[in-house]
Amino acid sequence: MRGNSQQTNHRTDTWRPTAVGVRVVVFAALALLVIVGCSRLDLTGTQQPNQPPELIFVNVPAGGTQFNSNPIVYWYGTDIDGRVVRYDYTVLLETEIEELLRQSGCTGTGSLPERLIQCMDSSNVITDDDFNWTSVFVDSAGATLPTQDRVELFAAFDTLEGGCDVEIREIFSGDSSYFETVLVNCISETVNQFMFVRATDDLGVNSDIKYRSYLRTNHWPETDISSEFKLNALRVPFLSLPELSSSYDGIPVTWEGSDRQDYIREEPPLEYYWRVFGPLDEPLTIEDTLLGNGLRRNPVQESKGPTPEDGVWVSDTIAYMYDLWRNVN
Repeated sequence: MRGNSQQTNHRTDTWRPTAVGVRVVVFAALALLVIVGCSRLDLTGTQQPNQPPELIFVNVPAGGTQFNSNPIVYWYGTDIDGRVVRYDYTVLLETEIEELLRQSGCTGTGSLPERLIQCMDSSNVITDDDFNWTSVFVDSAGATLPTQDRVELFAAFDTLEGGCDVEIREIFSGDSSYFETVLVNCISETVNQFMFVRATDDLGVNSDIKYRSYLRTNHWPETDISSEFKLNALRVPFLSLPELSSSYDGIPVTWEGSDRQDYIREEPPLEYYWRVFGPLDEPLTIEDTLLGNGLRRNPVQESKGPTPEDGVWVSDTIAYMYDLWRNVN
């Protein structure tokens, strides 16, 4: 019995395929056939090069529009084999374009901006540095949506054209007074300029440069000194100490500005420059004081921006005066 049991349980090398085993073999054969078949297919033809993106101006604002403030300009780009990742734009005056063409020695044909674009494409003399591009980056979600930016246009006062005469008036109201600046004889020249825009795709290829002509005018803002100086019978003077301290804030002077001629709906952010002159040799008019006539100190105090790059321009509408001297003979 023991011998028969060993013979019955003896394992042989014979394998009977089951239904599952058959399916595995069939699938493996099919996979091998697919792999072998694909390896025999050779790609033919010429690989298409990367296509540059295209840029389109949105209809508003139309070319040739005249503004009295910096406008918001809209555009968008498309790319059939990728996506747009960046837009570059710049604004150039006619005189700047003429100078760039003169320096490059390139002539071209057509209008000034068309000649500039042709010369940039055909020579290495006019480069991106000459355009001084401003870049606007877009993500993948907004690559096909219209892009916008508030474009800074040149105004007459940027080009040293136009201007106003300034009249200073002291306005009395009850027992207080304030000084008001009034702009008269204003001349604002209309400045013609060109905005250039291009798109760049995800491989760094640029679109053709498109352009539009815009015009802008500008007017001087107005400023009012709004502090109330009491004019009582005793003529109590202001207290002026050599320095500011925790117990002495100085003499507060406030002002406000307005630019309603250029910004009808809401006031723009304004910056101010103020100066204090004195002591005076003799009483002078406000106009003479502003011009610095007959002053010993020139000036006693003046505004100073928060950083050296800001210079003398500040956004504050209040200043605290101190270390002021009486008029002396």
